[in-house]
Amino acid sequence: MSSAVEGRPPGIDPAWETADPAALIPEHGARVAELAALDAELAPLYTRGAEALAGAQDEPALKSRHVVLLGRERGIITLELAKLPELPVEARKIRGRSLNLIKRWLGTVEEARRRALAVIRCPLGGCCAISLNVRAQGACALSHGTVGHILPNEQGRDLFG
Repeated sequence: MSSAVEGRPPGIDPAWETADPAALIPEHGARVAELAALDAELAPLYTRGAEALAGAQDEPALKSRHVVLLGRERGIITLELAKLPELPVEARKIRGRSLNLIKRWLGTVEEARRRALAVIRCPLGGCCAISLNVRAQGACALSHGTVGHILPNEQGRDLFG
């Protein structure tokens, strides 16, 4: 058994805040069940990784967790994929499929968390949300009539005009 699937995967900081990935990805439970049926040793790796990504409190935390889990050179999944040639052919097929599913599914959890972090909450009470790729500081001009700073979208155009 690989060190990444024994107990706590190396590199996943036990101090990282976690959250339920099902709040971001409704099919999370089905994914865990599918993975457990395919390769039960890897289901905890996916679960812990998804919880860590879902629990990222900001973009830098999400990025660092991505590097640990999915990084090209030293990511946990990448290192596990590199060990595939050591396995017998049948085991390699199963483990390879499982790791590729984990890689793809963790990517979807990360993207969903990134979208959730991009939502700007109204500083006047959190009652409204303007979502996706908005970079701004200021108040909500929709429900409060307060302009403060007009919220631009990615192309620099005003969202309200």
